[in-house]
Amino acid sequence: MSNLLKRARSDIQIAKTLLSPVGNPASDEMITDQAAYHIQQGIEKALKYQTEISGVPYKKIRIRETQKKLLDRSLKRTIIAADDATIHGKEMFREGGKG
Repeated sequence: MSNLLKRARSDIQIAKTLLSPVGNPASDEMITDQAAYHIQQGIEKALKYQTEISGVPYKKIRIRETQKKLLDRSLKRTIIAADDATIHGKEMFREGGKG
């Protein structure tokens, strides 16, 4: 059995355990979210396995680089938005006659 298929089955089994009364007796939303993550991972690995056995090449991407770029962009936008909100907040505060 392919390593990808073993890992896919493992992810699905982890999700089943997390969704069971034993794995999540209090129906904790965070645990349910983790189960959803493992389901997604299992499906992704199963699809990669299907692609692999079909002989269709797929490109492996460097997730870390992609995630870093997205995080950097998001962080820059957040900082800019926070700066804009602060600037506009001060202007609005002054316009109200309190600044």
